[in-house]
Amino acid sequence: QPSIFRCLVVRIFSIASVGLTLMILAAACKRGPAAAASTSAFQSAPPETKAMWDNSVAAVKTNGYVFAYTNLQKLATQPNLSPEQTEAVQNLSGSIATTVFNAATKGDAEAIKTLREIDQTQKR
Repeated sequence: QPSIFRCLVVRIFSIASVGLTLMILAAACKRGPAAAASTSAFQSAPPETKAMWDNSVAAVKTNGYVFAYTNLQKLATQPNLSPEQTEAVQNLSGSIATTVFNAATKGDAEAIKTLREIDQTQKR
């Protein structure tokens, strides 16, 4: 019987393709969420789009993973994202999920809570 954590992470990654997810996870394991945040991809983005990205990056830096992840999911639906911006959103989302999942599997109560909160936002 799979653990609840594995089931939650599978849900979180449901929007990404399997190949891309594996690539993101491999890179994210080595760097962490803050390092995955591309600083150049959104420099010339429209103000609203840039603000969403900047708010997500700022949230990651303060461990605000639930806000950052859900905000990135909204950002990913923006029709005007460039391929570089889409990749940056996917990389940061994957890095957040990996970081939280790894901490949760080690018994980190805050990470477990974060996974549950992300799961709840996905159901809305």
